[in-house]
Amino acid sequence: IIITDWYNLKNNFNERIKISITIMSKEIRADGVQVKIFKQVKNGNGWQKLKANDKNSIKLERAIIKKAALLSSQSE
Repeated sequence: IIITDWYNLKNNFNERIKISITIMSKEIRADGVQVKIFKQVKNGNGWQKLKANDKNSIKLERAIIKKAALLSSQSE
């Protein structure tokens, strides 16, 4: 499991995201990686949870699997 800290994108200090990546399998498979993106926006003195775009999670999952496959083929 890899979990990032909260961070702001593109210097937008009123919006932040956190990413959680879970490796589900030792094999390189489409269902072997699960990515969750959490998003919050500044609301007064606190943070309000928003729904993150699921397409971004899928893009990140695919990028991780693609890079893992490339690294695996280079090590053989």
